[in-house]
Amino acid sequence: MREWIMDKRFVAAFLAAQSGPRSGNNDNDPRVQQALAWIQGPIKPPAPATSKPPNHHPSSGPTRSTNHRAIELLAPTTLDPTASLDDLCRYIHSSLTTTTWHIMGHFYLDSSDDGPQLAVFPASHKKQTGKSFVVKLTQCDDELAFADAVDAFQGDKSAFLVDWIDWGPVTLAGVDCFALVMERGQGNCHDQLREIQSDAFLRLRCVDHVTRAVGYLHTNEYVHGDLKLENVVQFGSYKLIDFDNATRMGHTMARRCTKSYCPPELALHLRAGGPPVQASATFDLWCLGVLVLKLFVKNGVLVEFDGLDGDAILDVIAAPGFSFQASLRAADVNGRQRKYLAKCLEPNPAKRATSIHTMLKVVELKANATTTTHLIPHQASCVPCTLPCVWSLSIDHTRRRVPTGDALRLVPCTVRFLAPQSTGCLYAVDGGATATVPADSKAVQLVLPFLRVLRSLVEVVDYLADEGLAVDVLTAFNLAATSFPAWDALDKTVQALESIHSTSVLSLESDLDVWLERMAGPSSSMDEMELQRLHFDVVQAFTKFATAPETHERVADLLNAIGATTQGGSEAVAVVCGLRKGKPAGATDDQWLCATHATTTPVSLLACPKPPHASHHPWPGIWMLDTKQPVPSGWDSHVDRLRTVTFQVRFQCEHHGGCADNATEVDLVGGSDAMQRVLPVLKASAQLLKGLTLASYYELAVGDGFEFDFQHALRHINFVAALEKLHDGVPLPADAALDTMTDRLENEDLEDDQAAEIMDHLRRMFLEHRHSKMLGDAIQTLGLAEEHTPVALNGLYKTTLDDGNVRWVCANHVTIVP
Repeated sequence: MREWIMDKRFVAAFLAAQSGPRSGNNDNDPRVQQALAWIQGPIKPPAPATSKPPNHHPSSGPTRSTNHRAIELLAPTTLDPTASLDDLCRYIHSSLTTTTWHIMGHFYLDSSDDGPQLAVFPASHKKQTGKSFVVKLTQCDDELAFADAVDAFQGDKSAFLVDWIDWGPVTLAGVDCFALVMERGQGNCHDQLREIQSDAFLRLRCVDHVTRAVGYLHTNEYVHGDLKLENVVQFGSYKLIDFDNATRMGHTMARRCTKSYCPPELALHLRAGGPPVQASATFDLWCLGVLVLKLFVKNGVLVEFDGLDGDAILDVIAAPGFSFQASLRAADVNGRQRKYLAKCLEPNPAKRATSIHTMLKVVELKANATTTTHLIPHQASCVPCTLPCVWSLSIDHTRRRVPTGDALRLVPCTVRFLAPQSTGCLYAVDGGATATVPADSKAVQLVLPFLRVLRSLVEVVDYLADEGLAVDVLTAFNLAATSFPAWDALDKTVQALESIHSTSVLSLESDLDVWLERMAGPSSSMDEMELQRLHFDVVQAFTKFATAPETHERVADLLNAIGATTQGGSEAVAVVCGLRKGKPAGATDDQWLCATHATTTPVSLLACPKPPHASHHPWPGIWMLDTKQPVPSGWDSHVDRLRTVTFQVRFQCEHHGGCADNATEVDLVGGSDAMQRVLPVLKASAQLLKGLTLASYYELAVGDGFEFDFQHALRHINFVAALEKLHDGVPLPADAALDTMTDRLENEDLEDDQAAEIMDHLRRMFLEHRHSKMLGDAIQTLGLAEEHTPVALNGLYKTTLDDGNVRWVCANHVTIVP
């Protein structure tokens, strides 16, 4: 009869037969007649179960349901008391949507065929009809125990965690279980993923809220244990739900997980006999990193798990050298965001980020943070300095009021700019940071649109401050000034100058004016979310304005005009406001440069320097180490276990482009003399791969047609580190320099141009390495080069480009390398 109860048509016909005359439809279903006969006959249905669930400790809190209630199904049938929770939930879902079950107090479970989860149902309160609730059914009391523990938490739990209203044991349709009544949200992040990904502000807001909620748990010595998109729900703000896996810090984690979010240490425990995992912040930070990564990759699909499911995902995660490199490169994030996200997704928990502050760096609003360096092969050019786009002006008068009209024309004005921060440029070192020009000059006419922008920007920032949203000008707008000039003074200055100058309106001012009109309107009051969105939109608009070519051209025209005014009509001036005019290498025209770039010769990221060992043949520069058979467990801490392991050495195609098998392999035993002789080359490859991988977070590459695969770089790096211990590896001459560069890329909060400068050095070292004698000697050790200048090596082929440079590529790319 259980199968009948699962059938909605049968239940509807059965209830209709009970409530009124039999219809033809009822007669057509023989099950209805059998059920009615069974009910009306001498055999009575089984009584509802009344036994309490095992191992329950009733709470003594004032809102707990301390009485165990036996609840009967409205239909005169109950399930077998041994039925599973899934059976009970399917049974409830199969009932009419008008069916309700009493849960506890004034709460009732409402049957629904579209519940968000199998065991979560809508709930209602007979006296609080204007509020929405849900009830979660479970057969374990883990979350109930956590709900009890939360009472002792410090801080405002309602801001971060779902609000539990009531909880306790219940019996539904004869089946014992636990029920938790909670506030009802507007949907989880998995269901709302498309909407969240389509709105940049909403996405960062979600990351911010979830990260702070995780931090709240960690502050109170708990880890969530199952962070995922489905467990983040919108309640106006984003909160965490589902605490079945919540574990106190230092206690052993349960042997369960959501597979695609599983940290490597737990996957290793579940699939490869690794040690039990202790609850720590690093466990949650991995899961949080996966959650955030899903928010930033298309449709939330991780490249590493494409086409996989079940335990196959855990096997991939548990494999040595696993990383999310491919998904990180595919993610819609900028360089600094990618770097901090990668810290949370470090496979080694000992090296993984330990604090939510690392993830909060991902959402930190910072002007120019989205700027990327674009590489153009075979073209050397100087990237111009970041010219300042925020300009101020003061009228140098002695009157009680600011003069206007003809009285203003010959009054001197002091022009200055607010210098951008952290751009790699150095401003106002010589020539002074200001310039003095007459009010009726062309220079003042050109600075006036920028002054109007500053006036509007100050007004918006002041509004946000008045509404309680503090704006850090230094961080938000990347400016050296920690505060803007006063709005009143700016407004009087703009009005006075407009009495003698006509001016154009810049794009940023138009954007700001739209927001200002809304602020001044009858419905000007904004809630916290609207204020945060306004802040986000203003910073994004400012970034777009600051990096626009049109803005750069306007600033250059302004500097030319200031130079012409101060030099009696000639624009051939050397220094204006600390910026120097000159023609850098690779440029065809004079440009305005900061003190740093005006006194050094910029080197193109793509300009190919002459290798120091030009007489040496260029060899394949990146070598990879791997094994075909599983390596002994614990090899990373017991390196002797690698002594008899057979490794495969292969050369990477220098135009990788997704090669399925881009080279053949050479076998080397871990403890052999041959391995010891080629180990320096393998170490150099490991260091270069690490540096190039970190640089790729900033969307930087070697360029000039070089393209490498970083997906298995971590596996190679770990093997080399272990083999170095086995063979007492000798330091390389470039070790210190490479370590310094990789450390800066990994641990410093670099701007894009600072990362590009490091990439320039990495590229030089890579090109020198390709021509090194050490590399040639290692080729000889492997017995691969019978000729002085071979045309094929280990499955790669020598290809000479039109400009005379050599690339080593696989068979797939021999004919397509430019």
